Amino acid sequence: MPRTPRSRTIVLLAAAVLFLTAPAVVARYYYVELGRGLFPSDADSIGIPIFGFTILLLVTAPITWGFVWLCVRRYPGGVSLAAWNPLRPLWALGWTIVIVGAIAMFLVLTPWKDVAYHPLLIVHATMDILFMLTLRSAIVAQEISVTARN
Repeated sequence: MPRTPRSRTIVLLAAAVLFLTAPAVVARYYYVELGRGLFPSDADSIGIPIFGFTILLLVTAPITWGFVWLCVRRYPGGVSLAAWNPLRPLWALGWTIVIVGAIAMFLVLTPWKDVAYHPLLIVHATMDILFMLTLRSAIVAQEISVTARN
């Protein structure tokens, strides 16, 4: 089974890279769609959704980074992506449901049928999904180590 990175720094760096590259990936998506003729070439046809995404990203940044910190604050490092906490099964199940729900949203909203036009978007979405699985493992596994010490 694949494992998460050994260092919390690597997880935080991955979060920063995904966060900072998201506006460029979305801008590239709309630029390609404009070139395909799916948007009118005049006015702000792609500027508004790009700007709206960037504002949404900035407004939700405190919640996003708070969640990332909650997951990695006691990160044990190098845990299985299928980590489970047998001492707190409801905790593990709850976080699994939340994060699988977020992954399901990514799977539904990503334009997989347009992979030939948007390989960068597909790669970014795939990395986001892998990152969310890493966060799930981190928050479940950190409770194993904390509970074991008590």
